[in-house]
Amino acid sequence: MLKLPNESYNQTYLYTATLMVIIITLSTFFPALSQAKESDENWYQIEYIIFEHINADPYDLRYEDTPTSLPKRSHYLHLLKQGEALSPFHVIELDENNTVLNDALNKLKNSPDIKVHDHGAWQQALQRGQYIPPLKIEQDTDILNAQKLLGELQIKRERYLHVAANLYLENTITLPYADLKTWLFEEDTQRWPLDWLLQPLAYQHPSLEAIGESEISQNRIHLEQTRRIKNGEIHYIDHPVIGLIVTIKKVDSPYNFENENSAE
Repeated sequence: MLKLPNESYNQTYLYTATLMVIIITLSTFFPALSQAKESDENWYQIEYIIFEHINADPYDLRYEDTPTSLPKRSHYLHLLKQGEALSPFHVIELDENNTVLNDALNKLKNSPDIKVHDHGAWQQALQRGQYIPPLKIEQDTDILNAQKLLGELQIKRERYLHVAANLYLENTITLPYADLKTWLFEEDTQRWPLDWLLQPLAYQHPSLEAIGESEISQNRIHLEQTRRIKNGEIHYIDHPVIGLIVTIKKVDSPYNFENENSAE
């Protein structure tokens, strides 16, 4: 005798059918989601030139009274001129001949009114909203006059690409004693003469190992700006003294073997 399915059987069947529909839907959805996540990472070529207008009008040289203030960070990106990257925070500098700003760089170097202090180019993968440590900028631009270029370039990708420049160009003088209290309480036979305290040190005096030294910044110029950059745009960030040219363009991933194999 044929038995009709009872209510418990119907519930089990409906549960199984619903579960199968969910599995099929998820198996279709997640590969697409994974592919979308992978495609969100794009490679970009980042280039910059930092230079100084050496004939700037003295009226425009309104030196900053604020101290050099750079955020304390646990990591920076470092641009390697040669060799291989030994950590995730190393990026390899590209050959100048393969850069977008090569012509501009040569013109700036040949200009009598411009002094190029730093430049670089590298390629890097960026994802939307991903935090990338800023590139550390630190150059002795004029050893004779103790001039230094300090700062950082922060690159971030949102809907557009953004670059934040925080740069200081300054002269430094080195004076004896790390703390004047040391000088005040020192024995008369060991204490440096008062007028010596105000004279910059022209060389590394042996006695500085015992008393220490202080670096005092002078003629400080500060550039701090943020720009939104569309793919391939070249931006010139102007300042009466410091100039910054930066460009970012999308490039093919150096690890895109599938395209290389298909091309063959």
